[in-house]
Amino acid sequence: MTKTGSNDDRKSGSNAMLEKKSEVLAELLLLPSIVGIAFPTSMNQVRSWVDEARGLEKIGSPKVTNKRKSPWNTDVLRRIDDQLRALRAKAKLATRSARSKPPLASQLKSAKNELDSAKYLVGRLLSQVQQLLNEVHELRRQADSSEESRMRASETARVLGKEVVKLGAKPVRRIK
Repeated sequence: MTKTGSNDDRKSGSNAMLEKKSEVLAELLLLPSIVGIAFPTSMNQVRSWVDEARGLEKIGSPKVTNKRKSPWNTDVLRRIDDQLRALRAKAKLATRSARSKPPLASQLKSAKNELDSAKYLVGRLLSQVQQLLNEVHELRRQADSSEESRMRASETARVLGKEVVKLGAKPVRRIK
């Protein structure tokens, strides 16, 4: 990413680039095998990851991948962290099975670890969905409240207008 533009422009640009990198990581997770595919394994590698074919650019500031120093990126960074963890587990499993078949007990343990990782990821995603649903409900409640206030104000204006006419004054033009 270039160092030109305002801080807000750079912040939104780096956030957009992190979103794009997260999408690419998600695509890698969907592949049946990732043997031989280069991918970042740490946040620092994600920051410096460049792939012109996919439109990925290096992000200049290391603060962008630090959750404490970039609170606006927290959701994206958590998602990327989960994706990196899953990719590392998938790569470890793939290289282990490529070398030799582990005993059934080891395969079972590995499958349990992968299941636990998937449950953790699903739990995080469900929590994010619940948070978004709560926000939607709150916005709907606010919109309903605003509509009710507007209707009360309109009714009050109508009643006051009738009273003004009763008193013999000229009616005031109605504002919409």
